[in-house]
Amino acid sequence: MRGIKIFGIGSTKSIALAVCKEIGIELADLDEEKFPDGELKVSPKESVANADVFVFHSLGNDNVRSVQDRLCELCFFVSTLKDHGAMRVTAMIPYLAYARSDQRKIPFDSVTHRYVAKMLEASGVDRVVTLDVHNISAFENTFRCPSLNLEAASLFCQYIARNISKEIPSVILSPDIGGIKRAEKFRKILETTIGIPVDTAFLEKYREKQEMTGHRLVGDLIDRSVFIVDDMISTGETIMRALKTCQHEGAATIKVLATHGVFSKNQNELLNYSSVDEFIITDSLPAVKNLSSLKKLKVLSCTSLFSNFIIMENARENFSVWRRDDRTGD
Repeated sequence: MRGIKIFGIGSTKSIALAVCKEIGIELADLDEEKFPDGELKVSPKESVANADVFVFHSLGNDNVRSVQDRLCELCFFVSTLKDHGAMRVTAMIPYLAYARSDQRKIPFDSVTHRYVAKMLEASGVDRVVTLDVHNISAFENTFRCPSLNLEAASLFCQYIARNISKEIPSVILSPDIGGIKRAEKFRKILETTIGIPVDTAFLEKYREKQEMTGHRLVGDLIDRSVFIVDDMISTGETIMRALKTCQHEGAATIKVLATHGVFSKNQNELLNYSSVDEFIITDSLPAVKNLSSLKKLKVLSCTSLFSNFIIMENARENFSVWRRDDRTGD
């Protein structure tokens, strides 16, 4: 881990600290300030000259800083690191805000996902790494700097494998048509992990402005263990609709798997819904740890996904240096 420095901004510092423990280095220190007029300042408290820097910052509202504050903090800090001679800066963003605004749905609409990418690139970021972004195709075609989307499916499948009843047939349910590819990919990984066949189902859903329509179910849920798979839970309306369908169709058990627990609305109604057996999310938004006392909520750590990326990147970089030295005889 030569030349590596890891920083964590705000509440995401908990993820950065856990990553540092896994790879065996100290978390680098920084200074965060918010002035009385709302202006922000984030700066390192140690030298970053010629360092390979990884900055952890999840762009979600945690009731301490807004999404916009978080985005500004990240951009300001990346620019500061480059100003002070960082060799490379990788933004490690467990939750990438505005990822759902990835296309124009109405005339004159804004594509905010692309504007966020431009802001990060303008700040001088060299790479962007995120977790289960909303639309992988849009993400891969938006950033002009190297970008990588990590996937939490392996974390969920390992957890399911330890807690599943193989006597009851399982089915992966996508709560809308747009998530079919995600659900099918998840189904294949789960099948490999548990070693038994798993089916797929999906719900019809159309959204016009704030109104959802469409009620058709494709697939069989009767007397099955149903796993509703989505990238995030925000207002909970899509998930609630899926839960009611599962209940109506006679599912044996119902579990919800979502990488990002945004919970911007209807949190109590959703997490206390009687027919659901369990909600399983990651700590991509560290504020969800405040909900971990709820019996139906299980929070999985995404630390290993990010630490493995750093370890593999470091090994690849060192191997490349060794090969160059070997060829030149140095």
